[in-house]
Amino acid sequence: MDLPDIIYRKSPPLAFISLNRTETRNVFTYPMMESLCKALKDAKNDSEIKVIILSGEGEAFSAGGNIKDMAG
Repeated sequence: MDLPDIIYRKSPPLAFISLNRTETRNVFTYPMMESLCKALKDAKNDSEIKVIILSGEGEAFSAGGNIKDMAG
C-alpha cells in the first residue's frame, strides 16, 4: 500500500500511524490526508486491530494544514 507522508504498521491488536513530514512539522497535505484515510480504513477493516495509535514524527504532532494547498 502506497502511503505518502505517513508511517503505518500493525502489530495486532495495535495499529500505529505516524505523520512523517518532519521538515514541515508534519503539516497536513492532501496526499497525507489520503494516506491517513487509507490507513484508518485498513485498520478498521482488520478484525485483529483493536486500538489505533496516532502520532507525529519529529518535534511536533502537526503544525496544522498546508496554507499553500488551501489557497489553491
